[in-house]
Amino acid sequence: MAYNFRNTIRKRSLNIDERSSTVQNKRSRHKSISRLSERNHPITHIEHLSNELFLEIFDYLEGCDIHHSFFHLNSRFQQLLTCPALLYKIQLPTNIISNIEQCYKTFVIPHQHYILSLRIENLTLINNFIKYCIPNSSFDSLQLITLGELLVERIPVILSFLKSLPKLLSLTIRCDRLWYIYLHDLYRTIFSLPRLRSCEISFCKYKCNCDPDYYTKISLPIVEDERVSTVEYLVIRHACSLGELISILHHTPRLRHLTCESLSQCYTILFSEQIPTLIHLKSMRINNCSLSFDDFEMFLKKTSPQLRKLIVRHNVLEASPNDDRWKMLIKTDLPHLRTFRFNELVYSARSTAKEKPLLV
Repeated sequence: MAYNFRNTIRKRSLNIDERSSTVQNKRSRHKSISRLSERNHPITHIEHLSNELFLEIFDYLEGCDIHHSFFHLNSRFQQLLTCPALLYKIQLPTNIISNIEQCYKTFVIPHQHYILSLRIENLTLINNFIKYCIPNSSFDSLQLITLGELLVERIPVILSFLKSLPKLLSLTIRCDRLWYIYLHDLYRTIFSLPRLRSCEISFCKYKCNCDPDYYTKISLPIVEDERVSTVEYLVIRHACSLGELISILHHTPRLRHLTCESLSQCYTILFSEQIPTLIHLKSMRINNCSLSFDDFEMFLKKTSPQLRKLIVRHNVLEASPNDDRWKMLIKTDLPHLRTFRFNELVYSARSTAKEKPLLV
């Protein structure tokens, strides 16, 4: 029996969450695979491979490709592809748009209980997923979701969908533009998910400042008896003031790694007592920071005593003479810091920028 793998074997680089989520399934197969390797006679035909080995191979293949290439070969593969031990990783390419309704109705919906990860980064594919798959769905094994090119108007529907996922570990959402009016509900939902560990929120474009929604800032007051968020990895890729970031961090006491794309000055007076202490925070990266040194110093002292890695790109109108203060801050208040990178981008009156690294 001959098998055509030309359009099937498409290796994928798995991220940390995907690898960790499949470790338990892999361990249960290792014993069977080791017994297979101890056979005296060589294996010369693919049909002689064990089901356990095929399940190992399928861990590196995209779910729709697996189903399209193997399901109609014979009854053995039909049984194998409906086995509860096989969890599918779905990554829909743009060239499937013409057949997307058939894909959703014939594969995704019938196998919704056995989908481990879902990656959709096309507007048309997402809209059709919302149309065909979300109503009356039960993706109770889904652990990883990536949604790109999401229309911001679709956020309420997606929030309702996220609340139905009891095992979700990793969430990435990239929207077409920023509307602050949705951020409150978005973060509230994220922090209420019972098992979420990793979260990235991105907005590709910012709405103009004349829009009243632009001035509706993020405010997330603590609610009595609120569930403690399990988020450990947080990536914020939208404009955020220091006050807004502090409001977010009050809900993430288990946070270990923080990345913030743009952190701006807060124009209300902040006190140290308002800033949470995150005892698990080990790594922080601020890509575009416009805070004063005094505010940033207060923030770091209070929130990050155990910090081991700090990367900051500071945007200023004139060079700041704070090198000695940085050295003192690191020496006295960040004793566990092992990696520190600080680049100051100085903008002149001619709108040119000069980058100056800080050597500590």
